Amino acid sequence: DEAKKIFYELVKKADVVMDTFRPKVMEKLKIDYETLAAINPSIICCSMTGYGQYGPYEQKAGHDINYIGISGILDATRERAVFGKENQERPPLVPGLSPADIGGALVAAIGILSALFEREQNPERKGQFVDISMTDSTFFFQPIVAANKFVRDLSGKKGWGSGGGGGSPYYGVYKTKDNKYIAVGAIEPKFWHALCEGLGRKDLKGKQYIQGEENEKVIGEVQNEFLKKTQAEWLEHFENYDTCVSAV
Repeated sequence: DEAKKIFYELVKKADVVMDTFRPKVMEKLKIDYETLAAINPSIICCSMTGYGQYGPYEQKAGHDINYIGISGILDATRERAVFGKENQERPPLVPGLSPADIGGALVAAIGILSALFEREQNPERKGQFVDISMTDSTFFFQPIVAANKFVRDLSGKKGWGSGGGGGSPYYGVYKTKDNKYIAVGAIEPKFWHALCEGLGRKDLKGKQYIQGEENEKVIGEVQNEFLKKTQAEWLEHFENYDTCVSAV
C-alpha cells in the first residue's frame, strides 16, 4: 500500500505511464488507466501486449517468435532455401532480430506522441489510453508480402510484386566463391541492367521480370556468376557500377 501511495504521487506529475503486462493485470493492481485518470485526468497510459486488450488471444503468453509466427513474418522466410534452386518446403528461419518487439516499440512511441499532441490541442488537456498489440505492429513490415499472398489466393496465380520475398533474380541473396553472400536489390530496370553489365551478362537484361521455369533459370545463371569471385572481389568490382549490391 505504501508503494502504491508513492506511485500515485508520481502519477500526479507524470505525462505517461507505460506497462507491458497482460490485460487486466494493471486493473488488479489498481493502477489501470481509469484509476490513474481519476488522480490525473491528463495522464496517458500505454499498454503494450502481445495480442492486444481484447480477443481470444488476450491472455495467451508469448514472445517475439510467437507474434511473428501468427502475423506471417516467419512463414515469409521459407520461400526459398538457396537461390538458383526450385522452391522447396522448408522450416521457417528465425530472424536475427526481433520484429515484433521493435515494431511494437515504434508503434507505441507513435501512439504516445499522438496522444500527447491530441492532449495539447484539447482545452481540457484530457489524457487517453493507448492499446498496442505487438502482433498487429508487425503487419506494416510486410505490405508487399501480404498483397502478393492475397493475389495468389484470389486468382490462383503465382502472384506479383517487387520480388521482396526472394523469388526473383533481381532481389535476393547470392552465395559467393568464399561461401559468403551478396545481397542484390536491383528492383528498378536501370539497376538490373547495371547488375547484368557488372556480371558480364548483358543477355539477361530483358529477363528481369520473366516468370515460371525461365525465372528459375535466370536465378541459377546469376548465382553461377556470383560463384566466380569472392565477396570482397565482387564488392570492389561493383564499385564501378550504379546498382544495388551489398555484403551480407
